[in-house]
Amino acid sequence: MKNKIFSSQHELPKEVTTPYSVLQSDINNYHLFTDNNRIYILKGTSSKQYFESISNFEIQILQHIQDEKFPMKLLKVKNVFGLERIFDISSDLFNTLGGFENSIARQGNFLFTGNASDFKQLKALLFDKMGNGEKLESLGYQNGYDFWIWNNKVNLLNGESIEIDENGIFNHNQKSFYVPSANKIYINNLSAYQPQKKMKLVNSDIAMSTYLQKMMEVHKEHSITAVLFTISSIFQDIVVNQIGNFPILFLYGAGSSGKDQLAESCQSFFGIPQTAINLEGGASTLKGQIRKFAQFTNIICHLSEYKRGDSKLDGTIKGFWDRRGYEFGTIESKVSTDTVPILSSTLLTGNEYPESEALISRLLWLEFQAKTFSLEETKNYDLLKDMTKKGISHFTDDLLIYRDLYEEKFKSKYRMCKENFTPLIEVQHTRVIGNLSVLGATYEIFKDLVAFPFTYNEMVSHFKKCTENQTRKLNSSSIGTKFWDCFLASMRGNKDDRIVVFRDLKLEGNNLYFQFTSCYNKIQRQWVLQYRETAPNKGLIQDYLKKDSCFIKEISSIKFEKGKDARITSGYLVNLSKLQIHGEIVNAVEWQICEQ
Repeated sequence: MKNKIFSSQHELPKEVTTPYSVLQSDINNYHLFTDNNRIYILKGTSSKQYFESISNFEIQILQHIQDEKFPMKLLKVKNVFGLERIFDISSDLFNTLGGFENSIARQGNFLFTGNASDFKQLKALLFDKMGNGEKLESLGYQNGYDFWIWNNKVNLLNGESIEIDENGIFNHNQKSFYVPSANKIYINNLSAYQPQKKMKLVNSDIAMSTYLQKMMEVHKEHSITAVLFTISSIFQDIVVNQIGNFPILFLYGAGSSGKDQLAESCQSFFGIPQTAINLEGGASTLKGQIRKFAQFTNIICHLSEYKRGDSKLDGTIKGFWDRRGYEFGTIESKVSTDTVPILSSTLLTGNEYPESEALISRLLWLEFQAKTFSLEETKNYDLLKDMTKKGISHFTDDLLIYRDLYEEKFKSKYRMCKENFTPLIEVQHTRVIGNLSVLGATYEIFKDLVAFPFTYNEMVSHFKKCTENQTRKLNSSSIGTKFWDCFLASMRGNKDDRIVVFRDLKLEGNNLYFQFTSCYNKIQRQWVLQYRETAPNKGLIQDYLKKDSCFIKEISSIKFEKGKDARITSGYLVNLSKLQIHGEIVNAVEWQICEQ
């Protein structure tokens, strides 16, 4: 009879439906088999042997995922009630029965009743049959494999694509790959892989030419830099490999001026915009979230609410330009470190601009003016928002086919633009020209492939305006840094030529009052000593101070000295907390008071 007695020693359980011929190899080699979502193992003595169910599920190792530090195994289990799970666990958990039982129990009603010997036999079968593959957690361009991963599709960069199955698995060139964020078990999990789930290919009926034209109508010339920065970001690893850096896009201006909406348009080329990293918490918060720059390759990360005056934060952001990752120690040795790499480009927004000359020169500068929008402008704004919401990541999917072309042409086009821009755009920092040349090269490569809503001449004219604003900030930043450094030095200098507390200035909390003319006369002499150059004229310094974010107001009458010697004079009031050296000035004030 079928599936009854097939030898004098073995008898299959009545509920087994799989033919013996299919099971025979596993029985002979491992003394077990699976059928109808159960595992059966051979029991008994040599004279009387039988099969016993030791689980309410069947199991398969789909892949061993090789990793130097964290090797994993991708498992597929299905129980007798039809519940199926595909999940990965650390390979170490497969070494003991206890670790194995705990791992599968976390997935639901998956019960293993075998002993350690039974588990050892099961492990032998699973290991012999498991596949080998790789786990891909960083979405975007995959260096070494030359394909691009969305959370719902693989773009092979040649016009062809591969679907990722519901378990997050796909095969390419006879190798298996696992994308955990695409696994269906995480669909309704609100805490697992939320950023990755947003990076998906969304097809819509919106043409790129239509969308770019609408961006121009809404954001005017700002769209030129934004569009070229976004397209360049798709191929940013090529740029970094060839020139060693990638520009940072800075959208500066008051609230409700349109900068956040433009940032959303840029990010939507890569799916649903990623949540911005808020910088108000300072550099420590940024380091805690810097891993987002390694979660994706060749997309845009948004840093919002930039606040000036934090040198550590400025240093961290500068590192994004030349791709210096965040290093951290490991337990392997006292000197061993790992690095969280910077794989995404940086879009920075804020209503304050940096003081650091080194940071300013690394930025693509877009300055937004607060304004009241007309009815027509509001209508276009809403239309652009509706288009964006429909999904525009298919633009990027279409552009990826030109990766080889971009890699072939970038360096020559970059050098050509750098040579052409240098006599046309007046800036003191070569970094600024280099940043603009990245965008110019992208325009030159794609000008016949993408219907840009602007011409080469319009692009260059826009770059000139942007760099004029940037140069103004560079100059004022340089003046401001030197002014306050000399201010502090003059407080600590020779008694006969010192800025004196209660005569030239006074401090009340964060309010710093000072008599400008008397302070300027001393700073002017200190400037020559400190910088070996003549100080800017009085009017230029006054103009800088009144435009700086630390400036509160000019006061016609301030009482500086104490008691009967008190005198009233005019002066400036500034917010000391907005100066990078506020702590040093407080210390200098306290030092002078103690000395008096």
